[in-house]
Amino acid sequence: MKKILLMTAIVLGFALAACGGNGSEPTTGNGSADGNGSELATNNDGAGSNGNEPAASNDGADGNNVPNATSSAELGNTFGNLANHGAVAYANGRVFYSNRQDGGIYSANIDGSDHQRLSDGRAEYINVIGDRLFFVGDAGIYTMKTDGSDRESMLGFNQNFARLIVVGNRIYYQNFAVGSRGLHVMNIDGTDSQLIGMTGGSFPMVVENQIFFKYHDLDAGLDNIHVMNTDGSNQRALIAEEDLPHLAIGVYFYADGRIFFRSSVGFERRIFSVNSDGSDLTQHGDANVGTWYQVANGRIFFFNDNNDSKIYSMNIDGTDIQQLSEYTSQNLFIAGDKILFFNTADGGLLYSMNFDGSDCRPFVQ
Repeated sequence: MKKILLMTAIVLGFALAACGGNGSEPTTGNGSADGNGSELATNNDGAGSNGNEPAASNDGADGNNVPNATSSAELGNTFGNLANHGAVAYANGRVFYSNRQDGGIYSANIDGSDHQRLSDGRAEYINVIGDRLFFVGDAGIYTMKTDGSDRESMLGFNQNFARLIVVGNRIYYQNFAVGSRGLHVMNIDGTDSQLIGMTGGSFPMVVENQIFFKYHDLDAGLDNIHVMNTDGSNQRALIAEEDLPHLAIGVYFYADGRIFFRSSVGFERRIFSVNSDGSDLTQHGDANVGTWYQVANGRIFFFNDNNDSKIYSMNIDGTDIQQLSEYTSQNLFIAGDKILFFNTADGGLLYSMNFDGSDCRPFVQ
């Protein structure tokens, strides 16, 4: 991060005061593989790329790749991390992430050590299956080994891909390109790509042989979460229209056996959840929750829209609200027993902290 000396001193002092770390740029390791450094498109509602946006038990709290209450198929990332654009994934003790400062893809141990540059080019919706990464980047879907070698394009340019999730040996992805819009599925080797539906939807999430997605009803002018079989059949609304808390539903994901989503209440936004069959609609407190949040370790971690998108946490029932960070941030990721986030006060540098807000610092020092 190239800054003049004065700016470096200011940022460093702020980090020491508010987060117990420093603002130094990570030192990179290995050389890069193929790719370029172009930036993906962004979207302020959390649906686009790069920034502002659906794999372990308890949605990543213990660091493995199988969320509870799903099928036994291995998932490439947690639902919560993917809901936050999937710029970070955690597997086998390693963090894989897209560096927003230099456009590279990196990996490191959970403590930030053994930091290695894997490839040029940004990545989102990172999934890790075995010894390979799968991700959306630079107008295509790519795969490479976890050491950065053998990078190849699975689906090429002139497309508009997003929201990639790998479930076992199948890859589900969304394509926004004219003539191909909708949810697609293909084999993990890139063969047999098929359109399976969801033309009017977004944010696909595969749970227990069903696909959940956000659906906007143009006629009714409201959002809902819909569900269908993995072959695209039996599409239906998850929540009865009369029970919807508001016309708009924000980022949502699956955690602790429930589907969590953010919805407007008046001029503020609250967290709600339902069972996977649409029953037991529950509001989780009265905090004004920003675009990005996570559920892990028995708590909800969120950006507080009443305090410049700084990071807070609360119990699942909305009690015991605590401020964890002094930074205005983007995206929240769970990696093992750590929370990772992009610190906008430090140029989008990736930061790390414990669940209680302690040891808050740049991920790589």
